[in-house]
Amino acid sequence: MLINKKELKPGIIVLELSGPLQMGVECKQLELAFDQLLSDNHRHVIVDLSNVTKLDSGGLGKLVNCFSRLKTAAACFASPALPA
Repeated sequence: MLINKKELKPGIIVLELSGPLQMGVECKQLELAFDQLLSDNHRHVIVDLSNVTKLDSGGLGKLVNCFSRLKTAAACFASPALPA
C-alpha cells in the first residue's frame, strides 16, 4: 500500500491510500502514518480511500482505531470514498 500525505489547507492533512489495506504490513503502515500525524500535532485528517483496491476486516478495524485515536486527541477525521 502507498500512503501519500498532502496538506489540503493549512492544518488539514489528506492521506491518499492506494493498493490493498489488509491486516498485517498495510495496517502497520497506516498506524505509523497516524502516529506521525499525531506527533506533529495534526488534528484534521481526511483519508482518501478512492484508490484502495481491497479492504479486509483488519484494515477496517485499523481505520476505526485511527479514528478513535484522533477523536481522543480532539481531532477531526473524514473519509470521502470507500472502495466498492
